[in-house]
Formats: sequence, structure tokens, C-alpha cells
Amino acid sequence: NLKLLKNEGVDLIVCGGDLVDKPDHPEALKDLAELRRIFDEAGVSTLVIPGNHDPDPDEFYKIFKQPDPVLRIGDIELITFFEDLPLAGAEDSERQDLARMEQLLAKSSHGVRHTVMVQHYIIYPEIDAEYPYNYRNFSEIRAIMEQSGRRIFSLSGHYHRGFDLIEQNGVSYFCGKAMCEGAFPCYTIDLSGDKIEVRQI
Repeated sequence: NLKLLKNEGVDLIVCGGDLVDKPDHPEALKDLAELRRIFDEAGVSTLVIPGNHDPDPDEFYKIFKQPDPVLRIGDIELITFFEDLPLAGAEDSERQDLARMEQLLAKSSHGVRHTVMVQHYIIYPEIDAEYPYNYRNFSEIRAIMEQSGRRIFSLSGHYHRGFDLIEQNGVSYFCGKAMCEGAFPCYTIDLSGDKIEVRQI
């Protein structure tokens, strides 16, 4: 019950895409609208990005509010890459604007405890599968993150099974299980201290 989140002091609901499974299903937009209603009833701000299983962004953002590229909540800075969608005619994706990402991470991080990067595809770990879960240029993305000097938490969707919190070369990575798989998992992520705490609820 998302209504309980506000009572628990949750500041933001983040969803990393794949809210539905089949974007061309006749009920897909109706399902997205229902999810928007559920999120709104929680009474907590939301940051929702589309995945490759969701309708086209033009349709998606008629239902959900398109997030600001950079959002600050207290000492947490969120950088969102909602434009990282599949390449034309393919299932995989690559981060198109690495220069923008590098510039954002090079800015002064005074007063920022954690920088949260939100995207759909996986940066790390490298997932050995026929289906493309990782960005094509994941190694370049990782190098920029690792060299930034910031305390970075990377939050992704796309890999429907999800994976637990992982730290590699000073960067933390997490992927929750997908909503469209039917169990509708929800997680709380506590970034109030130097250590990140993730709990499934």
C-alpha cells in the first residue's frame, strides 16, 4: 500500500521503467493511467521514466510528468537519463550524451551526500545473456562515474529479476524487480547516512 510511504517519511517515489509489459497492448495506456492514480494517492512526489516495454515517451509523458534532468532533495542530487531508450530497430541502448553526464558530475558537489543516477538500462554488473540488458557503452559510463569523486548510487530498471545492492570501484548499483512481472515489489532506499540501505517492502 503506497499510502503508507508518506507516513514512513518517504520523500520521493522512483520508478525505472517497464511499468507495463507490452507497449502496444490495447490496455497499456489505461494501465499506466491507473498506476499514475495509485502513485498520486500516495501523496509523495514521483520520478517516473519509461522503459523499452512502455509506450513511446510522447504517449508515456501524457500520463506521467516528465522529470527534471537534475533534481535536488536536501543533500541528495538526482540526475535522470529518461532519454536513454532503445536504438532504432534494436533492443539495446547506449548513452548518447556522455559529455553532458561528465559535465554534470564535474560540477561542485558541495553539500551533496549522494548523487543518484536514474536510468532504465544496466551500467553494472555486466549481464551475460543473449538479450541486451547493459548499455552498449556501459564501460565508458562507468569510467566517468568512477572518476567523478562523487558518492554515486546508480538506480536502474530493465533487468526484471533485479539484483541486490552492489558496490564496485566506489559506485553503488541497484536494480529492483520489475513491476510488470506481477509481484509488484516496492523498495525503500535510505540515503540519509553515508551508507545506503535498501529494503524490500
